[in-house]
Amino acid sequence: MSGSCTVSNTLFSSLQFKTATLLAMPQVLIVALQNMGGAIGNMICVNNIVSVCATTGTMGNEGSFYYSKGV
Repeated sequence: MSGSCTVSNTLFSSLQFKTATLLAMPQVLIVALQNMGGAIGNMICVNNIVSVCATTGTMGNEGSFYYSKGV
C-alpha cells in the first residue's frame, strides 16, 4: 500500500500492537508479522519492479529467465 516497508511499519505497527493487546495475543510476534508483510509487499510492489527493470535495462524481459531455463 505504501511502497516502503519502513513507511508501512510506521503506519501500521502501532495498530497491530494495540490489536494484539486487545486480543491477548503476543505483541512482538504480531508486530514481527507486520514487518514480514511489509517486506513481502515491498518485493511485489509494482513501483519497485518497474524501477528495477528500468535501472537494469530489462524492460520486456522480466520472464525470459524462466522460459530459457524451462521452468
